[in-house]
Amino acid sequence: MRGLAYRLTAYLVTGISVGIAAWLFLCLALSDGGFAYGAVAAIFLLLGVLSAYFLLRQPVFRAGSADMTISPGQILASDLTCITAGTVAGFFLVDGFSERLFGIKACVTDPLAADVIAVMFIPAAALLALFVTQTGGQRIRADENGLLIKGISGSVQVSWEDIVSMQPQRQHVLVGRVGFLIPRHLRTNIVVSLRNGGSARIFDPGSGAARNSLIARLHGAMPARKRSLLNDIEEEWE
Repeated sequence: MRGLAYRLTAYLVTGISVGIAAWLFLCLALSDGGFAYGAVAAIFLLLGVLSAYFLLRQPVFRAGSADMTISPGQILASDLTCITAGTVAGFFLVDGFSERLFGIKACVTDPLAADVIAVMFIPAAALLALFVTQTGGQRIRADENGLLIKGISGSVQVSWEDIVSMQPQRQHVLVGRVGFLIPRHLRTNIVVSLRNGGSARIFDPGSGAARNSLIARLHGAMPARKRSLLNDIEEEWE
């Protein structure tokens, strides 16, 4: 959970800081030609970069990378994509509230759009942070003794004999289309059902190469009589 907290804080602080820097530079420094605005923009930009570096260094590059389902580079790319989205939202948020807060007319943002962004900014950042942390924070170790799954909610260690089934589970997210909310496929996870009635989840690593690598690791570790458990997963991930 600590990695999730670090990541969410990084998305919020970096998005707002770099968004403010972009607004100061594009809407004030360039139009008014003020050196002071440019200097303040540079300070906010530096704050955002440092926040991202120190807050994301621990959850991205930490011990146990050999058990990761995706590489640190893939996690970092996901983080940068989310931070970019947060920066764009931060820019429009500051721009939309600039007249109400500072008496400065907005450059491009409608106040109503800014209100919507203000309501959605933190929940959207939290969902993105959770999604990236679930995938990037997951550790899978498979050997002849069984399967170990570590994630943000804890760890599960079971022997191969305790695994009853491994089934694909399609995960969807609601998106807006012409005024309606419709489900859109997000990823396909693996649900591991256990003999004691419990279950564990392996999150979809996303890329085809990472999926193939995970399947190969499971195939190589599990007994031959258990390999048929992966048939549905392989078919779904093709």
